[in-house]
Amino acid sequence: MKQCTKCGEWKEKAQFRETTQKYKGEVYVYLQSYCVSCGRIMVADYRKRNIDKVKQREKQYKIEHKEEIRIRQRSMRQGKKEILYAKAKEYRELHKDESHSRFKKWAENNKEYLRDKARKSNRVAARNYFYKMGVKYTPGLLDLKEKHIALMRGIKRLKEA
Repeated sequence: MKQCTKCGEWKEKAQFRETTQKYKGEVYVYLQSYCVSCGRIMVADYRKRNIDKVKQREKQYKIEHKEEIRIRQRSMRQGKKEILYAKAKEYRELHKDESHSRFKKWAENNKEYLRDKARKSNRVAARNYFYKMGVKYTPGLLDLKEKHIALMRGIKRLKEA
């Protein structure tokens, strides 16, 4: 048992964090004088009093350790991939109408983007198709293929009408 110097309560030693101190070349490990809960209160109080300093230090840290942070976040996401997918799927199912209307509104405002994306996707698919057929790919050939597809769609619509 140990007494906290901040709150004055007697607590188990597990309630105190270990810390180290160097003295004359030797490292000493000992328990802090305040408990974990008092330490949290002290940190929160410091952050409130020095919010600008804390934000600046966090910003500087993010700049200096950008790659480490990215790697850490990626590995955390990889470990929780199934959980994240399950949560996203559950959310989509619960908010199906809401997300559908939100996408419709977004699609209305981004028609050109979607059209360009589809065209690019079609070009990649056509390039792969020509490669598999053993035909040398040229942009003119792709334009010809697109015209052919449009013509075939037109003929299909005429037959249906």
